[in-house]
Order: sequence, then structure tokens, then C-alpha cells
Amino acid sequence: MVKLYTFLNASSSRLGIPKSATIASLCSARRWQLPPARTERQLALQIHLITMVLFDMEDYYECEIDGRLREKYNTRECPYNTTIWRNIAARCHLQQFFTWEDTISQLQTLPRNRDSQRLTLLATQSTIYWIWTEPNTIFHQQVFKPHDSIIASIDKHISNRLQSFRHANPSALSAMMQLWLHHS
Repeated sequence: MVKLYTFLNASSSRLGIPKSATIASLCSARRWQLPPARTERQLALQIHLITMVLFDMEDYYECEIDGRLREKYNTRECPYNTTIWRNIAARCHLQQFFTWEDTISQLQTLPRNRDSQRLTLLATQSTIYWIWTEPNTIFHQQVFKPHDSIIASIDKHISNRLQSFRHANPSALSAMMQLWLHHS
């Protein structure tokens, strides 16, 4: 989430907005609760917000499985996504949970080994990115990738990200790369 404090460069004046506020926290009862705009950034934000249509229902994708369209589904209930999660979870020694709450809870209680924690969080972030990107790719480019291709993309993404530690922290690169490759 974008912090209003950062976006509005509010170091001199926050205009009554709490320093920790997010844009979402300033919407109540489907109305924006913002002070009058006094800068170009405040004006740009307000123009953007008033053009948005707010919905009370959760986001969802349409999913076709075996030729049948499911209008709503939890991304973790889709067999395509489950296959990807199962693969990455096994490589990180995680249990595969089907709710976000259980997954987040598990991530918050990872073992104390810093390299293992960092690798697990990186793998989780990468998996979420690739799973949420795939429906957009299908929709906009009409290209479907099999789950093996997504898993390979996640693997490459993680390997590339780990390589970025090469100069700054070669020992972390070595430890995390060994962990990642050991479980491939």
C-alpha cells in the first residue's frame, strides 16, 4: 500500500491525516475523507480517487477448468494454482495451506535461520506474483502457459534474484542458492 505521507511529501504538514494512514484508510462508507487539496499531488490524488468506482465485493477472476466456466474462485482453490503452490511449498518445507490466513500465519512463524526465511519469503512472493500475473496474460495476450512453465519461471525468477546478492552479500547468495537447488 502506498503511504499517503510518502506520496504527498507531507513532512511539513499532513493536514490532519495520521502519519501512518494509507489511501484505503481514508475511505469510509464509500466516501473519501480527505482535506481540501493544497498541492498538485493532493489534487492529483483527489482527481484519481473520485474517478474510481468502489465495490464492496471481493476481487475475483473467472476461471475455466475442463471447459466449464467458474465465475468466482479463490485462487488457492484452482487446481492449476494448487499444483504450483504444492511444488514451491515443498521446496521451502512449507505445509500447503488453502487459506491466506493460514499461509500468512505459517510465514510469520518461520524457523530462525535467516537465509531459509529470506528464501521462503522470496519464493512465496514470486509464486504470488506469477499466479496473479497468469490470468492477465491469458486475458490480454490470449497465451496460456502450463503450470510447469510457471514453475520454471518462478525458479528462474528466484535464481536471478539470488544472483543479485552476489556483490553485496556473497555468503547469503551461496547459502540461499544451495538451499534452493538442494530442494529442486
